[in-house]
Amino acid sequence: MKVAYVGPEGTFSHELAAQKYPDADHVPTLPLPEVVRLVAAGKCDLALVPLFNNNAASIEDVHSAIAQHQESVSITGVEVCEIRHCLFGFGTVAEMTTLMSKDVVFSQVSHWIGEHAPSALKQNFGSTAEAVQKLSQSRLKSHGAIGSRMAQKFYDVPILIEDIQNKPNRTLFASLSSKRPLPYQFEHLLMYAVEARPEQIQRFLLTIAQKGFRMSFAATVVSRSSFRSPIELFDIDADPTFRYLPGAMIELVSTVQINLKNFHFLGGYSGMTIAHHFRQLQTQQVGP
Repeated sequence: MKVAYVGPEGTFSHELAAQKYPDADHVPTLPLPEVVRLVAAGKCDLALVPLFNNNAASIEDVHSAIAQHQESVSITGVEVCEIRHCLFGFGTVAEMTTLMSKDVVFSQVSHWIGEHAPSALKQNFGSTAEAVQKLSQSRLKSHGAIGSRMAQKFYDVPILIEDIQNKPNRTLFASLSSKRPLPYQFEHLLMYAVEARPEQIQRFLLTIAQKGFRMSFAATVVSRSSFRSPIELFDIDADPTFRYLPGAMIELVSTVQINLKNFHFLGGYSGMTIAHHFRQLQTQQVGP
């Protein structure tokens, strides 16, 4: 089995792939949308991609990629992981004029940057491990890279400080597959609205209510892709005692996708809802 993740080796996605699928052939890939494309093209069986972070909100480029390949990929599960960032460097913090990492990471370490390196330039890379890899090649004392502890296994750069992230710092990852699941395989359904008008969204919400379902989580993804308007992600579930649940789920998806062309069934997951995960993150958030 081939599992694609955001590369190169040593990213947080790599860490999760190694934990969940230790016997798989792990395929490091950049940029992030290419990870989704590999699954859509059938070149990998699964992919692990980050969807949201409690400090940095949505990971926009992955949502855009999933929306572009929504007929070919499905979400088959989600998992929340604790993200612990390390500062890598060859000099001291006082010498650093530039910090290197994935753009969303700077929001995840904003408290540390504000206190210790407020004037440092921020240099964006395709992933945290790519930033550490580039630093290992340049060996500049004026630069620091922010990434996972696992990255040190692959790149010869000292870790200067561990746990510089805002606390808590957790990311919601999704497992992607090219196999199209049936709605009743999950306790919770995930659907995208792409370029939907406000009146379409209202009809969508009314349809959910009429079918006996509820929306437990919704997020707006401000897309930087070719889409003209934001992508909306909907998380839908039903009362566990709801009669004929499998049939009702299939009927709901069919009704929405036939009557509302801008709405697409992405797949789903089971267990604790995304909304519950995010409520936990909000109540546990500490610090300024």
